[in-house]
Amino acid sequence: MSNTNDHGNIAPPSPILYQDKFSNHVVVVTGAAAGIGRETAQMFSAQGAHVILIDINQASLEEVELAIRQSGAKADARRCDISNEEDIDILVNLAGVYEFKNLVDFPIDLYHRVIDINLHGSFYLTRAVLPHMQKAQYGRIIHTSSSTYADPKPGLAPYIASKAAVIGLVRATAVEAGPGVTVNAIMPGLIDTEHVRSLDRYQDLLRIVIGNQAVKRKGVPSDIAHAVCFIASPEASFFSGQLTLNDPVVFANAGILENQSFYMHHQGDEDSIPPPPSLKTIDVNLCGAIYTAYLALHFLRKTEGAKSLIITCSTGGLYPVAGAPLYAAAKHGVLGLTRSLAGRMWSEDRIRVNCICPGTTVTGIMGSGGWDVFPADVITNVDQVAKAVKSILDDSTLHGQAVEIVKITIVQYQLGD
Repeated sequence: MSNTNDHGNIAPPSPILYQDKFSNHVVVVTGAAAGIGRETAQMFSAQGAHVILIDINQASLEEVELAIRQSGAKADARRCDISNEEDIDILVNLAGVYEFKNLVDFPIDLYHRVIDINLHGSFYLTRAVLPHMQKAQYGRIIHTSSSTYADPKPGLAPYIASKAAVIGLVRATAVEAGPGVTVNAIMPGLIDTEHVRSLDRYQDLLRIVIGNQAVKRKGVPSDIAHAVCFIASPEASFFSGQLTLNDPVVFANAGILENQSFYMHHQGDEDSIPPPPSLKTIDVNLCGAIYTAYLALHFLRKTEGAKSLIITCSTGGLYPVAGAPLYAAAKHGVLGLTRSLAGRMWSEDRIRVNCICPGTTVTGIMGSGGWDVFPADVITNVDQVAKAVKSILDDSTLHGQAVEIVKITIVQYQLGD
C-alpha cells in the first residue's frame, strides 16, 4: 500500500456491497447529477434499489440514469428544483448550494436562493414523504447539514444559517415521525468532488484539512455514500434524530470502585503499622482522567471543528460517600480537574471541557448481583447518561459544566473559570 502524501491521494478501502440489500426499496436521491449525490445513487442501485434521481442539471442527470440502467439496475430521472414542493415517497436529500461572500455584500436574491434550496427544499421534501412513511410505518429521511454550524467560517453566513436550521428540522421531525420512521442528517467535511476541486486554492485547503483530521487521506464521495446507505438500512432502525459528523470529541469514561474497605481491621501487634490502602481507584479514576485530559489537549489542538472533552465524574464527586471514601476522593479530584481546565482550554484553544456526574447506574463496574442492594427507584438508566452526553455535544455554548444525572432529572452546575 502506498503512503499518504500531502494531497491525501490514497485509495479508501472497498467495503462489500450486498446486491439485494435494498431490493424492496424505492430511494429518492436529490442532487443526484454529480458528486456525493451521484455516488450515493449508484451505490443504492448497486444494492438493488429502484432509484429516483432528482436534480436541476438535466444533461448530467440523464448520464447518471443511463449508467445505472446499463449496469442492470433500475433508475428514473426527474428534473426538479427542490425549492418547489414535489410529491416524493422516500428520501435521501443531498441537494444544496453555497456561495462565499461576506454578509454585508451578500445579494438578497442569492440569500433567498440558498435558503430556498437548503432549508425550504428540505421542509417541502419532508412534508411530502412523511405521511406515506407514517402510514407504512417504515421510512428513512436523510438530509444534509454541515459542521460549519458549530465551527463557522467567514463568508458563509446564509449557508450556515440554512444548515443549522436543517438540524432543527431533523430533530423536530424525528420526534413526530412515529414508529418505523427515522430522520437523520449527515454533515460531510471537505469531500473531493468536481465542484470542490474547482475552488480557489483547493490543494492548500486539502492539505490543511487532512493535517487536522484523524484519517490522513482526502474524503471521497463513496465515504459519504456508505454512511448514507447505513443510515437508510433496516439495521439503523434505532438511529434517529442524529447528526453524522466529524467533530473531534474525547470522552474520558474509564472508572473502577474501591477493591477493599478503607475501614477494615488489620490483624497484628498493637504497635505494628498496617499495610497501606490500595490506591488503584485513585490511579484509574483520577490519574487516568489527568493523563487522558493531557493527551486530549494536545490532540484537539491539532484538529478543527467543535472540539469537546467530556470527563466522567460521579455524584460521588458532589456529595460525601462514606462507604467509598477513596472513590469519592478521586471523583472530587475529577471535578476539580474539570473546573481548573475549563476556562483556559476554552479561552486559549476553544476546547469545551465538561463533566458528567451520574448517580447509581448499572454498568460493568460491579460484578453480577452487585447492584441488587440498591432500590430500583434510585437506579439511573444508562440511556439517561447517553442523552446527557449527547446534550453536551449538541449545545456548543456549554463549557465548564458539571451535569448531575440522577433518576428524576438532570441538573447542571456552572463550574466557573
